[in-house]
Amino acid sequence: MKNIVVFLQLVRFHNLILVFASVLLGGWLETEEVFNLNLALAALSTVLIAAFGYLHNDFCDKEVDRINKPKRPLPQNKITDKEVLVASFFLAGGGVLLGLTINLYAFSLSLLALLLLLAYNLFWKKSFLLGNLIIGLLSAGPFIYGGLASKKVTLCLVPAAFSFLFHLGREILKDLEDHQADRHLKARTLPLKLGNKKSLVVITVIFSSLMVLVFWPYLLSHFNQKYLILSVLGVDWLLLYILWSMWKDDSVQNLSRLNSLLKLNMFLGMAAILIGRL
Repeated sequence: MKNIVVFLQLVRFHNLILVFASVLLGGWLETEEVFNLNLALAALSTVLIAAFGYLHNDFCDKEVDRINKPKRPLPQNKITDKEVLVASFFLAGGGVLLGLTINLYAFSLSLLALLLLLAYNLFWKKSFLLGNLIIGLLSAGPFIYGGLASKKVTLCLVPAAFSFLFHLGREILKDLEDHQADRHLKARTLPLKLGNKKSLVVITVIFSSLMVLVFWPYLLSHFNQKYLILSVLGVDWLLLYILWSMWKDDSVQNLSRLNSLLKLNMFLGMAAILIGRL
């Protein structure tokens, strides 16, 4: 039982729930079917690949986490390197093989996601903007994966585009939060290259673009008025508060709090899209 708890902590089980729901939402937007075999396989495939990404990330960051996050399972030796690598292999293999059972497009996307996760964890995590862009693309993937499983990619591009911008801004905000530790590690993140104020400007531009773009599906009559109300009163107002707060106080403590609020905003956005099609 203890090993199961440790494993769930390593793969960020709460995040996997969001990944699973994202695939289902992407497929439902195209077919209005909550469950079919291909969509269920796509959701499971995405969860396995995402779990691999989190597990492999902790393995790659083990030495760094001994300093910055000593309470993580690997620094505390609650699980061995061999166990992590074996689990990573089976998660990655299982995720890609499930993609192959769906269709060629799903298989190709699953393989691309796996390669991007490997490249991110090994080389690009603390690179200048590239790592942020990869996370943005990977966050958009589950919605498109759901569409591919349903053999149609149209409306699933809406949450995919929103997710890309949302996570791109959030990742830069996280880099801003971690900039002191990253400087010690000689990272090349955007805040370390441009400074705090310019990074805040970049985040503001990204989130402002997202706030404007939420009107786009409604104006094209893809979503109803409930979507518009929830998007504006929920997602946009919370983003406005986050922008105001980060400019007022860019301390590590406040940025950490704002990142937690952004997690809530993800669920608000998905709820708005779901209700907007009912």
